[in-house]
Amino acid sequence: MNDLMKEHNYKIITTQGNVTFEEYDNLLSEANNLAEHVKQVEVNEENVKEAKRLMAQMNNRVKELENTRKDVKKTILEPYNHFENQVKTIKSIIDDAVSHVKKQERELTEQERENKKQAIADIFDKRIKHYGFEKLMGFAEFLKPQYLNKSFSMNKVENELVEWLEKTKRDLDTIDKLDNRDELIVEYQNTQDLAVAFEIIDKRNQRRKQIAEQVKRPETKQVHHVFTISNEKDAQVTKLLLEQNNIEFEYKNY
Repeated sequence: MNDLMKEHNYKIITTQGNVTFEEYDNLLSEANNLAEHVKQVEVNEENVKEAKRLMAQMNNRVKELENTRKDVKKTILEPYNHFENQVKTIKSIIDDAVSHVKKQERELTEQERENKKQAIADIFDKRIKHYGFEKLMGFAEFLKPQYLNKSFSMNKVENELVEWLEKTKRDLDTIDKLDNRDELIVEYQNTQDLAVAFEIIDKRNQRRKQIAEQVKRPETKQVHHVFTISNEKDAQVTKLLLEQNNIEFEYKNY
């Protein structure tokens, strides 16, 4: 691919805008004088109309100046806005081209990963035939995302496969000798770790045992002990004694 975009010293000429406000000093002096005069005059019922008229005049002058300022700003910025649109147009074209290249690059990477996945699957199918447990532990259980990376060579993948097959065979042979074989196989398929599978089942069995013991345990019948004290003084003493010893009781006076 030719190097179409080379380094450039872009010939962009900027002419500084210049705004001349010839009446600034005079208008500033007028504004200061008028402001000082207004601040010194105390507004009352007699001069309130004159004060309002002066304020209206000042606001109109300020409004005229603000409108002029906005027009000047618009004029000054017109060349910049035009230049900005030119840059945005070029940027949009380049961004679109870059996105197109990135999309193709992603598609190429995904295709390479799919091709490698198929190559690994072919090797897996050839080797697992010699072990005979493909119905229990298949390609999906072996494959890891990192195996599809370019940095992970096929030789390394094959070494990983041999280790995985041998380890899985040893673990399944161990499981096959146990009474709870079916339950262990399910957990081993999920974890691919024999020790973890044993731990999960052990915890499950402990929980079952606890539940069974709770079911067998008879309900404790609540027994009420009733003391009948006819003497009021003795009853109060007994009540105080129970309270001091934090003994729960129900007191009824018949």
